[in-house]
Amino acid sequence: METLRVAYEMAKQNHGAPGVDGVTFAAIEEQGVEFLQQIQDELKQRTYVPLPLRKKKFRRTGAAKSASFRFRRSGIGWCKGR
Repeated sequence: METLRVAYEMAKQNHGAPGVDGVTFAAIEEQGVEFLQQIQDELKQRTYVPLPLRKKKFRRTGAAKSASFRFRRSGIGWCKGR
């Protein structure tokens, strides 16, 4: 459980926006320890299945003239998967 708490604190300190699931850190904190307990139970029972990432292209600053290098791809996760 300590590993999950540390991971949660690291994600929260990163000031991350809500994931594709729309869950905010404030909503997680309303649930209290239940949120981390649920993740721990799913991991122990091997029932945890991460949702697919939402793919997004971001424009690169100072990009090369080639069209393939003007954007970078990034996957936007969901709050529980962080």
